Amino acid sequence: MKELALHTGWKLHEAPLRWGVSDIGRVMAFEDGWMDCALPCDVRMPLIESGVIKDPVLADYSRECEWISNRSWWFVREFDISELDIGDGPVELTLESLDTWAEIFLNGSHIGTHKSAHYPFTFDIKCYLRPGKNVLCIRLTTGLEKVTEEQLAELEWSICHEKDAGHPERGDHRRTWLRRPQYNAGWDFLPKAFSIGITGGAYVRCLSVAEIRSVDLETLEAGKDAHLRLRAEVEYFNPIGCADADLDIMLRMDGVLCAYARVDDILLTAGINWIDLDVDVQDAKLWWPAGSGAQPLYDVEVCLECCGSKTAYPKFQYGIRTIRLDISRQEDGRRGFGIVVNGVKIFCKGSNWVPNDPIYARVCDAKYEELIRAAHDANFNMLRIWGGGIYEREIFYRLCDRYGILIWHDFMLACGAFPDHDPDFVREMENEADYQTRRLRNHPSMCLWCGDNELHRYFWYISLLKKNPDRQFGLRISNYVSKKAVHANCSRIPYWNSSPFGGEFPDSEQVGDTHHWNCSMHPDMEKRIDPMAYDLINHAFVSEYGYFGAPSRVAIESYFDGQPVDRLSGIWDHHNNDFEKGTVYGGIVKHYMDNPQSLDLDGYILYSGMVQSLMYGYSLEALRFKPRCSGALFWMFNDSWGEVGWSVVDYCLQKKPSYYGVKRAFSHRKLILRQVDGKLVVTGCNDTPDQVDTMAEVGYISLDGRVRDTRIVPLTLLPYSRSHILETDFPEGDLERGVVAVIPESMEIAPERLFACETRCLDMPDGEPRVLCVEQDGGLHLTITSDVFLHGVYIEGVNDCSDNYFELLPGQVKTVSIAARLRLMGSEFCRTLSVGEGLCSNA
Repeated sequence: MKELALHTGWKLHEAPLRWGVSDIGRVMAFEDGWMDCALPCDVRMPLIESGVIKDPVLADYSRECEWISNRSWWFVREFDISELDIGDGPVELTLESLDTWAEIFLNGSHIGTHKSAHYPFTFDIKCYLRPGKNVLCIRLTTGLEKVTEEQLAELEWSICHEKDAGHPERGDHRRTWLRRPQYNAGWDFLPKAFSIGITGGAYVRCLSVAEIRSVDLETLEAGKDAHLRLRAEVEYFNPIGCADADLDIMLRMDGVLCAYARVDDILLTAGINWIDLDVDVQDAKLWWPAGSGAQPLYDVEVCLECCGSKTAYPKFQYGIRTIRLDISRQEDGRRGFGIVVNGVKIFCKGSNWVPNDPIYARVCDAKYEELIRAAHDANFNMLRIWGGGIYEREIFYRLCDRYGILIWHDFMLACGAFPDHDPDFVREMENEADYQTRRLRNHPSMCLWCGDNELHRYFWYISLLKKNPDRQFGLRISNYVSKKAVHANCSRIPYWNSSPFGGEFPDSEQVGDTHHWNCSMHPDMEKRIDPMAYDLINHAFVSEYGYFGAPSRVAIESYFDGQPVDRLSGIWDHHNNDFEKGTVYGGIVKHYMDNPQSLDLDGYILYSGMVQSLMYGYSLEALRFKPRCSGALFWMFNDSWGEVGWSVVDYCLQKKPSYYGVKRAFSHRKLILRQVDGKLVVTGCNDTPDQVDTMAEVGYISLDGRVRDTRIVPLTLLPYSRSHILETDFPEGDLERGVVAVIPESMEIAPERLFACETRCLDMPDGEPRVLCVEQDGGLHLTITSDVFLHGVYIEGVNDCSDNYFELLPGQVKTVSIAARLRLMGSEFCRTLSVGEGLCSNA
């Protein structure tokens, strides 16, 4: 056996924080108080299981758990090496993630200190091993105790904190001195809940005399045939000699060999060797983002033969594609900012991704699968991994490869000053950047590395750089350290210094991306809740903005943990985003009804969800309508815990009404209507490689369906296009009693209507939807229609369907598919199915 997994069979004990390296004997002497655990493990997981603490995502229990940061935590695992095939090479212990300050012991000997959760601890333990049983011990703390007042003063205490947003208990100035997840220090969207633990896997591996340490596979040309280049990094462990070796690479798809290349008679010299090998793939199948093509993945094997033994690099999947960042000059003199895949400019549709739990070690693969599939089903083609979180587990990247989700990936620096004047900190960042860029470079989903989240923007406003010209407070990392790592390890993946970044100052309209918080965080309530404000944005790429909505009843009742749900209670406030500040009620008043405080819980959830859906749907359409804009990423897709907040999928994986508004706005084939200078302008979006030609009805339709002042026009959506396809005189009609709409004949493109006034201003007639038929073929398919305009038609009790919380134009026939995995029989389901009436203007 060459590898011994150490994922199970661990024991955990707590001790005073002051107990350090010299106290291992005292810890090992404990007979009682040990808790069983398995990896990955945050200390809160066994503490919850054993009843010592309550789950910090529930109620206000997070406040009861803060003592955990003031203790040291000792993990112990025995392992037997009798079955390991130990040869001439090293025997390496790898601990994939230690959060955060770790002291590692083997058989009582201190073998290392590790200070980062963002790259593994790897060490040759061969000379420390004993025959038979061995004992591994790891002491862990948050590392917060290592940060002094003097160190904080060196940064002028310039770290974002939530005290000014009404939650002074959220945030910790010490976080930026440590290479740990920043978000669970407390942010606007979750409380303080510092992670501590072995948050990745662990294993012992016996190496051969030579090993493939890393593989870099690059697509040089992608057409009918593809030309790839492999660079293998091979380590030869004989420190004073040389050896002959052979290296080969095989690419397979569905078990069929598609490409093979080999280099013979290589001379390996002591230490590191680099071997280059070109590979040609005939009739190559290209990888595309979702909506723009398929996502074929080749199975790649790279093998080395040396000194009579054969070793293989771990198999991986690879998508053949080229990628670049287009920042070329545009006709108006400004620069663009767009992702180009296989020579095609892609409008990036998606959201920001945050860790799925403050206790991120307990997030299971099934939750990753559910969320990435939900993003794909909502017509996303991009997720941005935000710089305040974590480098995700391998499952995340593999799912993005499979589903065609491009990844904009921040390095883990966010919202504060970082000590890049400190040599130890810089060394940790160099190790982190080197490891992560090597680890992720072969994923076709990786489309951009970004240096940080909001550091450049932050320092522009507080002018720290002018006051301290001898320091860069973290900008040195983004401007030099991470940039160099990307250039050295994966230069084909574009790099951008920060988000937002570009121009003379961040958020410039001249070049780069923007975080557009001038709406939802505006002190004027009217500016927060007006969707038309997003028509005024003129940036090349919007990588953050957001709006609030309530989570599902399932989530709310979950985090109230059996207590009565009270919107005036401390628990409600604890699970309310710091920046919400009455925005939900304000939006309901503007768009639906007065006195939203009178709504019951279900009404509050429904109406807040409908407003969030409007705000996200309209704003995303506004950005997609702009020819200059090449991407729209809202904040945020998923939740770290249950709250009234930004997400469209809540902590319990329930889709909010806004999920469907986003899905419609991101349709791969889409019409967007705007009134411009007295004209009706229609933009046609076609992300696909196939042209669509259709006739369409255009004009004014009264809400009761009796007036239909329309005409028929031809429309063409070219492949991979986004352009104005129709400009006509604006139809006449009372926009409080009717709508301006475009209704294509093609079923590939949904009918659209112009948003012209708040829903509460519409004089909607009485009416109800009719279900024409129900079919079952691997799922349920409901055909629904109405004689009059209906707003907010929804199917109750369903979390997984093709559309929900939608509108019906007079006479429109719509089919809604409900996933078969609900496991409900057709006839039984129809008895419990109710199609909710449109939300009325006077509801």
